[in-house]
Amino acid sequence: MNPINLLDAGEIERAVAAFARMPNGGLILTASGAAIRHRDLVVALAARHKLPAVYWERFFVAAGGLASYGADLVGGVAGCGACAAARAHATHRGAAAGDTRR
Repeated sequence: MNPINLLDAGEIERAVAAFARMPNGGLILTASGAAIRHRDLVVALAARHKLPAVYWERFFVAAGGLASYGADLVGGVAGCGACAAARAHATHRGAAAGDTRR
């Protein structure tokens, strides 16, 4: 696990590029104001580098992120990750992340 400083866009880009060069790499984004501020950048970088990434809030999935690990406060229990594996599998096979949500 390698924490990064989310306050600087340049550092985010360098860190994500470094993660992409590692075998079996991926991202786990935890809750913070900086994560929200740089949401679009982080989601775009993960997609560009084809890194699997999970986010703490569905807000990131709505922006194109792969999956969230937080509770879906609107969708209730059925929306809080019960089908996350199926959505990740469908996305891996080419479906757009937003198209896999039921």
